[in-house]
Amino acid sequence: MHPMLHTIWQSYRQYIPPHQPIYIACSGGRDSMCLLYACHLLKLPIHAIHINHQLQAVNEDWQIIVENFCQSQQILCQSQRLTWQNPKLVNEQQARTARYQAFCELTETNAIIATAHHAQDQAETVLSNFCQGTGITGLSGMSAFSTQHAFAKPLRLWRPLLSVSRDVINEFVKLHQIPYVDDPTNIYQSEQNNNQRTWLRHQVFPVLNQRFNQVSQNIARTCQNLAESEQILQEIYQQDLSFCQSFSWTSQQQCLNIEKLQKLSQPRIFQLLHYWVKAEKAFAPNRQIIEQIYQLILTKNSDQQTIIAWQGVQIRRYQHTLYRLNTDYVTALATKQPLFWQAMNPDNAYQSRTIVAGESFQRLGKPHHESFKKICQALKIPAWERVFASVLQKNGQDFALCFADRCVFLTNF
Repeated sequence: MHPMLHTIWQSYRQYIPPHQPIYIACSGGRDSMCLLYACHLLKLPIHAIHINHQLQAVNEDWQIIVENFCQSQQILCQSQRLTWQNPKLVNEQQARTARYQAFCELTETNAIIATAHHAQDQAETVLSNFCQGTGITGLSGMSAFSTQHAFAKPLRLWRPLLSVSRDVINEFVKLHQIPYVDDPTNIYQSEQNNNQRTWLRHQVFPVLNQRFNQVSQNIARTCQNLAESEQILQEIYQQDLSFCQSFSWTSQQQCLNIEKLQKLSQPRIFQLLHYWVKAEKAFAPNRQIIEQIYQLILTKNSDQQTIIAWQGVQIRRYQHTLYRLNTDYVTALATKQPLFWQAMNPDNAYQSRTIVAGESFQRLGKPHHESFKKICQALKIPAWERVFASVLQKNGQDFALCFADRCVFLTNF
């Protein structure tokens, strides 16, 4: 078996469930046509997907090449043309986004999309991330298997060629006489090039290859080592999260116990905050954001009102708890009805009213009245949730204070 076929087969056995359909993202270029034919030789359950961006005159020729090749090999093929209001203004990122949105339209939920990213692509990604400043995740490069959540539905991405060099791909294409096209946007033009990856490919890597043998494969191997280290860090993060996480009444609010956080070493706190703040976001917060949150943890004023904002997320502190509030947290807070209220008020027999400034209440079992603020402090209700509290009444009498996650009975009840 050809070494590249063996690599694909091993990756397939590791990541792909048996009989799961695989959609090969096939542009018509050398790499994707190579992957398409290799998977076909391995008799994998594949479909070809070609997206015609309609940004260059040659795009029609590419679609014809892909469709004709699939027809000759009896490979199922789907094509889709993209439309633009002004094609001349479309940049690389916009084209990529539109391409993945088209994948969503052409495939079922949780479809597996195979792309032909290879060792050179991996090396370019890692070096670009390194030059822009990144952590271990960025230095790990692309994953052989990952899930993309940024589009209409989850797409599972399979990249079986990440350890395969461009020379091996070229040799395989030549050996099997696979037709392909070369994308003219990948051809370096020094006087008008604005693409970082193209610049790295044509200016930087030739110099590195003169000094270091097989630099792309070496970087790919380093990525694999770092990916394994990243997995270990993820396991430590899950352990620390379990240790420090506090109860949250809604998924839009996540809480960490500050006293438990402070029992960890600073590097572990930074790592926990890194993943905890990032959550479902595509990119993690920078070091400056993490350092600001760390200072919030260390502050002696546990009741201060500092808000650290990042990508629509708010990080706040109240007493000994650190809060991560999602963008839709306020909406959830405003619409949340206490479970007690739902259970006790099926016929709308009770009414609610707002709380008057400076008002005091006597809680059930307490010997005297307390201010609303003192009650909230005792119940650990953060200041930003108090404005949504209400008083429940029956027959004009107050009988409970209602918050987002609980009701507190009053003596009138």
